[in-house]
Amino acid sequence: AIAHPGDGRIAVEPNIARPMVSSAKIALAYLQKHADALGLDADKLRESNFLLGVGNASLEKNGPSAGITFATGIASLVSGKPVPPNVAMTGELELNGRVSSVSGLRDKLLAAFQDGIDKVIVPAANRAEIEKLPAELRDVLDIVYVETLSDVLDAAFVPVDARSGPKEISNHAYDVIAEL
Repeated sequence: AIAHPGDGRIAVEPNIARPMVSSAKIALAYLQKHADALGLDADKLRESNFLLGVGNASLEKNGPSAGITFATGIASLVSGKPVPPNVAMTGELELNGRVSSVSGLRDKLLAAFQDGIDKVIVPAANRAEIEKLPAELRDVLDIVYVETLSDVLDAAFVPVDARSGPKEISNHAYDVIAEL
């Protein structure tokens, strides 16, 4: 995300499909309305325009599962608090600040593991789906279940615990994950 002086609007890269554009607008609107409660500078949110990107411009992104990611990116930019690079998240933000469930968590968690991610923030509503995955995958990731955007920001801006790098993984666990 980048910001420049403006009037509190949001723009997204052209490769982002309509559902994700809605997610981005909801993210900014929620942050603007609840800035004080979230510890954010309300003036910065109202007096800046934001441009959101999602990486690899050659791939169309069609969500919706990036609402909390968009909101966290904007909150990080406004607050100056970075999200550690070993943290990933997925979840859709509702107008009331709740985080709703998403699909495809198995593949998202596998991708996180393969990319060396230590901490994954996911909707609490997806807990049952995640608990069906092999323990070998769940045990190598710090999976944080969230219900609200406030929960997301609390989890995203706190450094991953003192360990350096990913958890150690046994050959057996690696074999099980590789079979997924």
